[in-house]
Order: sequence, then structure tokens, then C-alpha cells
Amino acid sequence: MQKLSFKVSEKLKYIRLIAFDFDGVFTNGLFMLSQDGTESIICNRRDSWGLNEMKRLGIKMVVINKGLDPAVSKRCQKLKLEYKYDATKDKLSILKDVLVREQVKPESVLYVGDDTIDLPCLKYAGLAVTVADGASECKKAADYITEKNGGQGAVRELCELIVVAKGGLSRT
Repeated sequence: MQKLSFKVSEKLKYIRLIAFDFDGVFTNGLFMLSQDGTESIICNRRDSWGLNEMKRLGIKMVVINKGLDPAVSKRCQKLKLEYKYDATKDKLSILKDVLVREQVKPESVLYVGDDTIDLPCLKYAGLAVTVADGASECKKAADYITEKNGGQGAVRELCELIVVAKGGLSRT
């Protein structure tokens, strides 16, 4: 694992809410299309451990999407993650609505995104994270870039860092 900067380590301690993009973070961005038009996605089961640890620590989590995606909705239900989408709003507006409802300040928010549509949220959140295979613009805006690609355990990697920052597991 890469060494975290002091700034990132400190910010991780105070995270109260994680907002995720889904495609490209929980997945590698690819999907399969069956002959009947059904879309399928592939996710990494190992991410579930990290999400459960976030719940144990009392960290709120939300997946933000521009529109309804049935496959994403099903996966969020399985993981017991809140899924917010609104085709009439941009992602930042959705994120701001969540923060007002949850009474969380932007500096206590970690946003994870992988593409240019995520840039406003990355710039707004107190801690911006992108995946190793994220867009170059996201890498420039990020405080931390995961070592793992989207869909390959990046979510778990990030959750492990938070657990360590909050005094849990040791990093080895």
C-alpha cells in the first residue's frame, strides 16, 4: 500500500459520509448486454467487507447516479446502500441534498468518482478519491488515488484506510 500523506490521514479520521459513483468504482465500467436487452454488471464481493466496516463505524454511505439503473439499484439493495438518482439534477445537487438531510458538512464527506461527471462532487467534498484507472482529470482533482482499479477492490482498499485512520486495523 502507498504511504498516505498526513493531510489525507487526518481527513480520513473525520469522515462521516461517503458518497460513491457506482460505474467505474464498484465496477470496471463494463456491462454485459443480453439478447433481450438486460444489462448485467460485475462487482467485487470483497468490497462488501469494507462497506460493513463503514456501517459498523457509523459512517453513512450513499451511491449517487444521474439516472435510474436497474442493475445498480439491485446491487445497492443487496449491499444495503442508499441509492440516490435524479435525471433532472446534476450529481452535485443530489450530493448537497443528501448533506442537508443528513446534517453533514462538506469537509466531513469523502466522494469517490472515476469520470469527468464526478469532478464537481470531487471538488466539493472534503476528501476526493478516484480509482487507479480513473480519468486523468479526476486524478488531478483527487486527494487520494487508489492502487486498485474500479471493480477490482478499490472500495475495500479505501474502507480499509478509513478503518486504520479511525484506529482499527494496522496497515501492513
